[in-house]
Amino acid sequence: MKRGTQFILAGLACLLTLIVWKRGADEPVEGLIYNWKCRIAAKGNLPSKDIMVVKITDRCLNRMQDVGRWPWPRPLIAGILEYCGEARAIGVDVVLSEREKGDQILGTQIGRLGNVVSSVQLTGDQFDPDPPLELLRSTLPNWPSNPNTATFTSVVHPVDEVMNNSAHMGYVNFWRGTVDGSHRLKLATQIDSGAPGDKPLYTVPSLSLATFMVAQNLKPEEFVVKHGWLKAGTHRVRIDSESNLMLSWKGREFDSVEANTIVDSMNAELQGTARLIPREDFKDKIVLIGADASGLPDREVTPVNREMSGVYIHATAIDNLLKSEYFRLLPKAGTVALILAFALLPAFFSYRKPAIVLLSYILLAAGIVAVSVLLAVTARLMTPTMLPMLALSLSTMLISLVQWSKQQLQLERMENLDIEKQRFTDMLVHDLKNTVAPVLMSVDLVRRSPKGEFASKDFPYYVEQTYNQLLLQVNSILDIRRMEEGRLQIDPKLASPLKLVRAIRKEYEGAFERMELYMDVEEAEEPHTELHLDEVMFRRVLENLIWNAIKYASNGTPIDVFCGIVGPHYEVRIANKCRPINAEKLDQIFGRYVVGNAPRTIGNITSSGLGLAFCKLAVEAHNGTIELASPVPGRKDGFQVEIRLPLRLASDRPS
Repeated sequence: MKRGTQFILAGLACLLTLIVWKRGADEPVEGLIYNWKCRIAAKGNLPSKDIMVVKITDRCLNRMQDVGRWPWPRPLIAGILEYCGEARAIGVDVVLSEREKGDQILGTQIGRLGNVVSSVQLTGDQFDPDPPLELLRSTLPNWPSNPNTATFTSVVHPVDEVMNNSAHMGYVNFWRGTVDGSHRLKLATQIDSGAPGDKPLYTVPSLSLATFMVAQNLKPEEFVVKHGWLKAGTHRVRIDSESNLMLSWKGREFDSVEANTIVDSMNAELQGTARLIPREDFKDKIVLIGADASGLPDREVTPVNREMSGVYIHATAIDNLLKSEYFRLLPKAGTVALILAFALLPAFFSYRKPAIVLLSYILLAAGIVAVSVLLAVTARLMTPTMLPMLALSLSTMLISLVQWSKQQLQLERMENLDIEKQRFTDMLVHDLKNTVAPVLMSVDLVRRSPKGEFASKDFPYYVEQTYNQLLLQVNSILDIRRMEEGRLQIDPKLASPLKLVRAIRKEYEGAFERMELYMDVEEAEEPHTELHLDEVMFRRVLENLIWNAIKYASNGTPIDVFCGIVGPHYEVRIANKCRPINAEKLDQIFGRYVVGNAPRTIGNITSSGLGLAFCKLAVEAHNGTIELASPVPGRKDGFQVEIRLPLRLASDRPS
């Protein structure tokens, strides 16, 4: 296969892959690979020791049944917050929206600590169209507005005592990622506020971003988003156009303590006994308090855990913000370049050895996966894996299929050639035997009667005709093969077709006499027009056609020959009188080994079916045409061959 064809097929594979990518058909598979790479990258990625999770587990709930269902009484929650009070920031992943006794106690404690971040839930319901003013204190003024970002019109918020005393507030909503299908964290989103018809957008932070803000003592206006980067103080992370942070997941859980352990430590402190966990363990830490119980609906799907508690997702986001750590996707231009590169690579394969093609494909496919994983682990860069694999596979498959099809066609041609060779051999042996047998019989007859009339008169004629026919057969066989292979070149010289016809008539006088035929030549011009012809080749064309006319002509009939200029062509017409040839066979008669009606059985005349095939190729080599007609136009019998040659072959044209 030509290299250009391989590149065209590779380009087609590239186009198909780009269509798959454009329609998002790769996302389900790419998402699975994305999650797998996240899990591999997470194995050596340890969580920050600056983060502590206070978790409400099933064991917690069982041991604290005597104090009531979750959320526990407000004074008890206030005590837990006070016990963790030396932390840099405390994020509460619980929306305390229901009013209960003790709300004032909890609010006072939150105000006293000054480092507590409370949670809100954003909704699209209309029961509370205006967000509370306390929430607007946490909005991010330098965060760019994005109309594609989800907007909300109402907020499920904590009771007023909690809101009024919290350092900041952040939402706890999660959204599924568009690439990997699992949850990534949207660091900020928008809410509507204001009178109907005039609704300005306010950007509020997530719980993780608000907690990070308090821990780093940053103000809302210090968060700046520019060119896809979020800058906050000395920290910087990459986010997408919808404010998503592609989390770099951890291979181990964050340091954690069960909430009931803190309660037990509080009681032990009152009783003067040893505490299970001292207050100092929370000093300068970022503490997150949230549910981790199976019965509480706060579990999300992540690449590293099918049921990860939301509090751990927020902890991961804070960890990434502290370390300026994040995953990022390859830009679209890079993805296109990858698809193009791996679609074109198979065009350089040599498809003569399938084993090498298979080995090259396996090595490239393994390289795609290995490099993709390596970049995810070392550079936190998520490159597409399925798309270059698809481009590589489609390109290799298309080129291999076309190559295989060509090989099958070539094999089929070789098989047909073998069949044709066998047919040719069988026919050649048969024709040569038929041609030579009468001579052997004549030799035997001469041996028996060496002085008889046959020996002196007929025997030389049979020998001469047998020689002529054998020579025509052998030359036709050789020239047909050379013409079809493009190796036979014509050698044009000035020659007169009419003179050639007359010379052949004189040579075949004996044949005409023995077969009771005669040749009538019609001359259309004088002096004879000469054409630039390969005289030897064209003479053999005329010999084949005249010999063919002799073989099939009826006794006592003429062989009619016309030579001359007709309109824009020089024409040679040769016709005889015989039974018309079957129309179906007439359409195939220029093929090799195709024979018309049964030839005459006089003497040793036979037919190999090669003469007309040679004539067609030879005439076409002179840029002419050859046509057959049976019966002859204007008659009910006979067979006519008409050759038309372009007049530009003539040495001079009549004025």
